[in-house]
This record gives sequence, C-alpha cells and structure tokens, in this order.
Amino acid sequence: MKKYSFKRYAGVTMALFGAAALSLLLFFALFRIDAIHKAFSHICKTLMPFIIGGVLAYVICPICNFFDNIYNKVFKFIKNEKKKKSLSNNLSVFTGLLIAILFIYFMIIVIIPNLVNSVVRLIQIIPDNVNKVIDFVQKFLNENETGLVTSFLDMHRELLPVFQPV
Repeated sequence: MKKYSFKRYAGVTMALFGAAALSLLLFFALFRIDAIHKAFSHICKTLMPFIIGGVLAYVICPICNFFDNIYNKVFKFIKNEKKKKSLSNNLSVFTGLLIAILFIYFMIIVIIPNLVNSVVRLIQIIPDNVNKVIDFVQKFLNENETGLVTSFLDMHRELLPVFQPV
C-alpha cells in the first residue's frame, strides 16, 4: 500500500482552495464591474498630474543633461564649483522646459488647424453619407419585401412551438 505524505495532500488542498477563491473573486469582480471601473477611474484621475509630471520629467531629463554638459563647458571660467554647478543646472532646466514648451506649442499649431479642417469636412460629408445609407436600405427593403416577410413568417412558425407553455 502506498503511503501519501501530508505535504502532497496539503499542496493539492491549497491549490484547490486557491482556485476556488480566485473563481469567487473573479465572479464578484465581474458582478461589480461598474463599481470597480468607477474606483479605477477615480484613482486614475487623482494620479493623472503625477503621471503627466513623471512623463515630462522623463522626456526633459536627456535635454537637461545635454545642456548641463554644454553649460559646464561654457562656464569653465567660474572658479567656484558649487556656483558653476548651480548655474549650469538652473540654466539647463530652464532651457529644457523652454524647448519642451515650444515643442508643445508648435505641435498644437500644426495639429489644431488640421483637426478643425477634419471636423468641418466630416460635418459636410455626414449628411450625404446618411442619405446614401437611407436610400440603400429603402431600395433593399423595397426589392426584397416579399422575401423578408415570408422568411420572417417561416421563422415565426418554427419558433412558436418552442415558446408555447407546456
């Protein structure tokens, strides 16, 4: 007769318990998906300034490092290292922010007019396309009127016994 150890039974028991617990958690998460979505949305809205700040710092950091090296070379005549480092750091951050702001400004100048033109063109095109769709549907229904009615009646006759009370 084989002897099974406690460790084996404990492992299987824990695995089954974990699977059942995760299944219950998934069920309740799906059951309360609206509340979870609302909470996650609130958390994202709260953290958005920090996320934007982190992304901007990540993007601007290489620019600041590049200008910091340049300003350190330019200000090599300053003997006080602390003052030279402070001045080069401040100027590099200012230059990096200025470049980032100018980049965003020029992107807005390029994107906004194209966006406005696209929306205006979309507003001009939509009525014609809606009329085309309406004409197509009316033509399709007029051409296939008898076929659609007979197929609907056939489907109704087939499904009627299924929904009759027993």
